[in-house]
Amino acid sequence: MRKMLKTAVLTGLLSLSAQSNAIAAAPISTPVTAVDPAEALGNCLALNTSGRDRLDLAKWIVIGLAGSSQFSDLPKVSGAEQDRVDLAMAGLFVRLLTKDCLSVAKPLLKLTDGKPIERAFEVLGRLAVEEVMRDKSTNDTISGFTKHLKDEDFAPLKD
Repeated sequence: MRKMLKTAVLTGLLSLSAQSNAIAAAPISTPVTAVDPAEALGNCLALNTSGRDRLDLAKWIVIGLAGSSQFSDLPKVSGAEQDRVDLAMAGLFVRLLTKDCLSVAKPLLKLTDGKPIERAFEVLGRLAVEEVMRDKSTNDTISGFTKHLKDEDFAPLKD
């Protein structure tokens, strides 16, 4: 079960480019009527995480991505910081699945493929990224490339 949960949670959280759904598009404070168990769990995860939880989750995702060999030129966090973040994420996942959302998660665990849990955690991963994107400094950094754009670069689009 641990391996299936790990795979489902990681795949869901890291599938941020997957199709958006109604829960991800809804404001956090607006309950969404779930039509399937994965949406119900996604809704539960969203409603039972704080802004701090979602920022911690986004930090965990960023640290995980920065640890990729493809980003070997980027600075890495210390082993102690990695362990602190991993411990916080383990606590968050345990709390969400075994306390806050137990009544929704338990029936989904009987589905052996893990896809509904994966889809639910996609929602939470998306919300975590949205939380970080609300910060002005994040937007300034992300949009920094636009200073290198010139109108003439887009001339072929005008024809």
